[in-house]
Amino acid sequence: MFVRFGKYIPRNLSIIAPDNGYACTYKSIAPLLQQVPRLLADNIQEIDSEYRTLINLVKDKEQILDIEEFWRMVARIEIGNEQAFPNLVKLVFAILSFPHSSANVERVFSQVNLMKTKIRNRLENATIKACLQTKGLLKLQNSACTNFKVTTEMRKKCNKAMYDIPK
Repeated sequence: MFVRFGKYIPRNLSIIAPDNGYACTYKSIAPLLQQVPRLLADNIQEIDSEYRTLINLVKDKEQILDIEEFWRMVARIEIGNEQAFPNLVKLVFAILSFPHSSANVERVFSQVNLMKTKIRNRLENATIKACLQTKGLLKLQNSACTNFKVTTEMRKKCNKAMYDIPK
C-alpha cells in the first residue's frame, strides 16, 4: 500500500523546505514543477521566476527552522501593495496540503463497514454520518454511552421533526 501511495508523492519536496535551517538552497523549482503538473495552470515560468526572485530576496544565511513558518513569511512579502509571490505561495501551500497517509480515510471506511452489515444494509447516509459523529464526540469527550451527559438542547432536538427525511 505505501509503495503504491509513494508513487504519487513528488520526490523533490526538499526544494520547498528550508535546508539545514537556511532558506532557498536550490537554484530552480523546475524539477518539482514537472512532478505536479495538475497543480499548475500554464504559469510554470512565472512560478520559477518568482522562486528565483525569492532566492535573491532572502538573505543567504537567514535562519528558518519551520517550513510552514517560512512560507507564511513569504506569503506576507509585498511589493507595491501586492503579494510578491502569489503563484509560488499557492503552489507550495497546495503541495503542503498533500495527505501524508490514507490511514484516517481507511479508518472511517472500516467504521462504516462495521456499521453497515447485512442486517443494517438499508441505513441512510445521514444515519451513518450521525453515528460516526456520535462516535467521534464520545471519543473526544473521553466518554462512553453509559456516562454520556445529555444536555437540554439535545433533548429539545429529539422530536417528530428528527425523523423527517429530506427527499
